[in-house]
Amino acid sequence: MLRNYLTTTLRHLLKQRAYAMLNVLGLAMGITCCLLVLLDIQYELTYDAFHEKAERIYRLEWDGLSRKGARSAEELTTQIPEVEATARFRSFRPLLVYGDQQLYERITFAEEIVFDVFSFSLLAGDPKTALTQPRTMVISEEVAERFFGDEDPMGKTLMWDNEFPYLITGVMQNSPRNTFWPMGILASLITMQESEFVEEDRTYATFVLLHEGARYDQVAFAKKVQDFYRRSIGEAPVDAQTPHLSALRDLHLNDELVSYLYSLGAIGFFILTIACINFTNLTTARGATRSREVGLRKALGAHRSQLASQFLGESILMAAIALLLSLLSTWLLLPAYASFVGKDLTFSLISNPVLLLGALGIAVVVGLLGGGYPALVMSSYRPAFALKGDTQPPGGGLTLRGVLVTFQFIVAAGLIIGTGVVYQQLQYMRSKDLGINRDHITAIHMHNKEVKALLPGLRADLEADPRILGTTITSQLPPALLIPGSWRGEGMDENEDRIARLLRIDHNSFDIYGFRVIAGRRLASDGTEESAAVCLINETMLREFGFEQPEQALGQSLTWRSPPWWQYHNLQGEPYRDKTATVIGVVQNAHFEPLHLPIRALILFPEPSWTIQLSVLLDGDDIPGGMAHLRRTWEGYVPTLPLNANFVDQRFANAYQAEERFGNTIGIFASLAIAVTCLGVFGLGAFAIARRTKEIGIRKSLGASDWQLTLLLSKEPLRIALLASVLAAPLAGYAMSSWLQLFTFRMQLGAGVFLGAAAVVLVVAWAAVGPLALRAARGNAVDNLRYD
Repeated sequence: MLRNYLTTTLRHLLKQRAYAMLNVLGLAMGITCCLLVLLDIQYELTYDAFHEKAERIYRLEWDGLSRKGARSAEELTTQIPEVEATARFRSFRPLLVYGDQQLYERITFAEEIVFDVFSFSLLAGDPKTALTQPRTMVISEEVAERFFGDEDPMGKTLMWDNEFPYLITGVMQNSPRNTFWPMGILASLITMQESEFVEEDRTYATFVLLHEGARYDQVAFAKKVQDFYRRSIGEAPVDAQTPHLSALRDLHLNDELVSYLYSLGAIGFFILTIACINFTNLTTARGATRSREVGLRKALGAHRSQLASQFLGESILMAAIALLLSLLSTWLLLPAYASFVGKDLTFSLISNPVLLLGALGIAVVVGLLGGGYPALVMSSYRPAFALKGDTQPPGGGLTLRGVLVTFQFIVAAGLIIGTGVVYQQLQYMRSKDLGINRDHITAIHMHNKEVKALLPGLRADLEADPRILGTTITSQLPPALLIPGSWRGEGMDENEDRIARLLRIDHNSFDIYGFRVIAGRRLASDGTEESAAVCLINETMLREFGFEQPEQALGQSLTWRSPPWWQYHNLQGEPYRDKTATVIGVVQNAHFEPLHLPIRALILFPEPSWTIQLSVLLDGDDIPGGMAHLRRTWEGYVPTLPLNANFVDQRFANAYQAEERFGNTIGIFASLAIAVTCLGVFGLGAFAIARRTKEIGIRKSLGASDWQLTLLLSKEPLRIALLASVLAAPLAGYAMSSWLQLFTFRMQLGAGVFLGAAAVVLVVAWAAVGPLALRAARGNAVDNLRYD
């Protein structure tokens, strides 16, 4: 019996090659999309999973700021029972030199306990001693290859900024790409006591490893940490800054990413559903051609269950063929897809059981769902009608088929709307008036204290060229997460401290970045107030401190309260403590931070000894000439360090790469959804037109024109596409409105994106059936009347 079913199935598929090809191709495209989505989601959900103790590792934070409270962090292991160990980190990006190789690399300073907390495997060196001495470092295989090629790096020296030698004491295995904090180079934390770091702050990112079985209670932990600081340094954190722990595995999974993963999963599911609908519709439509076979088998005693099993087996066989084709497609397409979304995705059925089980599960589900309904419908044909070739399936199959096609177009229209909204939001963020200038500004990170000492002469020589319109120094570059601090206004009690962001500037910052003063004045243009106890605040801070009018804030005294565990030091090595300044001006709110965030309270301080970013405003008419002058001037002052400059507008573009990748991903899958829908509509259209061949011949004989016949044959799919566009609009509108809520500043949904999606869907529907209808309409009426 099984052999007979298999023979019948193969004969049927060979006889209906075009139909089989459409079905297999549609299913393969749907399964391929699902496998790509599966690999993408798996990549995101396994961030930092390679750390064996990942479930017990947490980052110590103070209201979202991780680089705080680090001086006594190592004592937490003895003072708080739940804490087994702590690991502290501090990162820099200096120039590293070996021979002729000069590269700016990210270096993370850490203690030797890092190898006990995190799973960084050393291929060479001793993890217990590799980071115990000053100016020693452990490098990854990738870094070793970049600097040393095939040479053994152990015992060799890398020069920090071409000045300080660092001995390589270990080589560690490359970490997976999906890690929140990639470690290419680890240097000994004790090095932070050396002279090259005298001006750097002493705050570190602190991670804690909890004991096995320890339960984390945020309120209880916060109280223990505050009590610990009260005992150790005589002061507890201010109420506005509450300590808490963030799980290592959750650092990457923010709200925006979770929304992305849900969206990606839904897209994969809907595309697979479209493929299943295509399979169901084409199978039931073509089932009429097998009605005589069904009638004959039933007349010879075949039961309905046997027929259903045969048709279901055919569906599973086609799904299996589609699975093999989709696995090949995924393997071929994955490198391009991974490069497009910027992820290190790999294809391996052996080492990735999730992929293997997922692929098999998808194929089985597709075969059962896609073939279940057709098997029931075709096995239910009544012998008396089936032997006569009655092609109308019972139970209103045409109505259901129309509903399923409508659903396909709803999904396609929804994905098109989603793609349009994402790109419009990206365009909105790129073109929105930020309140600051971001064009034609290139910036240099002044990480070297000797270079900072050359700033006055460097800036003077740069500004001597007319292609350089000005320079300024600031503590950070936009878009940046500005450092928060505890602030107290004049007359406020100790328990009224609030949080505001700090940006250190000089008098040129107003010309370069275009801060708009709405009350009071800016810093003196002659630079005499560069170290004065004055400041400017923004409108948000004005409201938070209870001032109704900008003028009311002028002359007020504000104090920044620096808790003792914040060990900031300036160029002279002086600790930064409480600082009181008089408000001389109020600036208009500006987006110095990313648009994902609201405009938060901000204070502008003039403090040259704390500024580490040099911004250069170029003449927009001759940017290449300005950059050439900048490069020559830099080489004249700092011949040992290559210029490492980047444009501020590119920094803003980089800040929205995640949203751009999201839009590109939706665009890819929207295109695939449209392609799969087209396949189904094309197959159904071809079958429907074939069934109406005689009708076409009769109408043409009675004088119907080619255009009238084409419109008649295309009307139904176009009507379904239009209905689907109308139904998709509110559904997609609601979904994208929810996505836009992730942004504090967002575009307003307009009718354009919905009308555009409807137009695309209508064009797709016409492209799928229009040429077939036109070809049928132009056929010979006599041949049409002879069609059987």
